[in-house]
Amino acid sequence: MAPAQVSVVISTRGRGNPIRSSIDSILSQRGVAFEIIVVDSSDDDATLDALHKYITRGEVRYFRIAHRGLSVSRNFGVRQAASDIIALTDDDCEAAPGWLAKITEPLSADPRVAVAFGNVVAPLTNPAECFAISYTRHGSYLASSLAQKHRVEGIGGCMALRREVWQKLGGFDALLGVGARFHAAEEVDLTLRSLRAGYSVFETDEAEVLHTGIRPNASKNAIARKYAFGIAAVYAKHLRCGRLSVLIPLVALAARWAFGKPAVSYGRPPSHWSRLAGFVQGFFAACLPPLNRDRAIFTEPMSDPSSPFADKQHADWLRYL
Repeated sequence: MAPAQVSVVISTRGRGNPIRSSIDSILSQRGVAFEIIVVDSSDDDATLDALHKYITRGEVRYFRIAHRGLSVSRNFGVRQAASDIIALTDDDCEAAPGWLAKITEPLSADPRVAVAFGNVVAPLTNPAECFAISYTRHGSYLASSLAQKHRVEGIGGCMALRREVWQKLGGFDALLGVGARFHAAEEVDLTLRSLRAGYSVFETDEAEVLHTGIRPNASKNAIARKYAFGIAAVYAKHLRCGRLSVLIPLVALAARWAFGKPAVSYGRPPSHWSRLAGFVQGFFAACLPPLNRDRAIFTEPMSDPSSPFADKQHADWLRYL
């Protein structure tokens, strides 16, 4: 097997057999040498059993971790990667042909690009009964400042990053993302920190994944509320760190929420009030945890034991006791 030019990291929990569709879609990619890393935080062996044939054939590098949280899992996976260019997708996403080459091309072509996003497309559903979260744009855009942040709102199901920058910035914030204290927005946070550090963020409609995670409409407002909760936590912690420049994208976000539609699509839009309530709650909740102010990362004790910054996080926590 050729040395990996790209490492694909998939975080999973309790998925079982359905993750095989995601794996198969990546194995069918052409034009790029790659490895697949699966980080599993499940409570049972269903996912391990589902991936047995891929593991024994050497197609997947499988890791089991005890700690929950999407950011913890992604940090662990990035640490294991053999490549400096990392592609990320979810265990309920299927990559379109050419996805891997297209999502990583901006990072290969331009060393200033730290993060890239593509389209996350929803399958056909009955909008009166169910939905799948999606994010699509037309064309490409290169954001190089916080003033342009509102033009790049991609989500982590179709994402690539440069490991060197991930390392410099302190990785994903372990208190953000699904399964963590603040539920969501780990990719929003990494985008903000990348732009503030002088890097660029690229979005393209040429890289695409299909999001098969269909949910009943009854769960829509709760999911939107959690996502708003996480976004608010991101902005609150940056403001606590004195990074007033994030007010620029925050004002743009407020304007879109007041007069437009969510950047992320839920099919029929969720309740405006559920998102507003989540944002207010998340903002105030984020005023409580201790912070590494240099990196703008929450520092709960050992919040991410898999992170290369775990010892530093623990030391920061002890300083606040």
